[in-house]
Amino acid sequence: MVKQYYSTSLSLLLLLIASSLLFVVSLAEEDMKGAPNNSTEEEISILPQRHASITNDLGQDILLRIHCKSKNDDLGSHDLSFHSTFHWDFKTNALTKNTLFYCYVWWGKVESSFNAYDAARDDDNCTDCKWSIRTDGAYWYNSESNKWDRLYQWTKP
Repeated sequence: MVKQYYSTSLSLLLLLIASSLLFVVSLAEEDMKGAPNNSTEEEISILPQRHASITNDLGQDILLRIHCKSKNDDLGSHDLSFHSTFHWDFKTNALTKNTLFYCYVWWGKVESSFNAYDAARDDDNCTDCKWSIRTDGAYWYNSESNKWDRLYQWTKP
């Protein structure tokens, strides 16, 4: 009887510890999305570091406007001249793999959006996610093939 009590108590304690750990990691992920570069590794070492960048490759004299955000972080609107780049660092949750950053882009009469980082797609193959915005779509740099792959195609206005 006493042995069964201790076994049940130990099981409940382990369950409580595991649940608490998941909760703490979840809170840390929510706090660290879009974390500024001055965060220390000790503060966030449990969460994988990611970097994303978007470059205006539309052509000379074409201003690209972008607005990127996640569920918790609004990175604001940015105007990019030809060959200018907007970039940010962020942390992802290694357990839930649900981080998503999406960006609205527009220039001239073209308006569209794309997922700049989607953990379901990018978690295993993209720690430095590079995007090139071109007149026919959004191109993602595939580091394995060393080529730019068009993942999004713009609709004609």
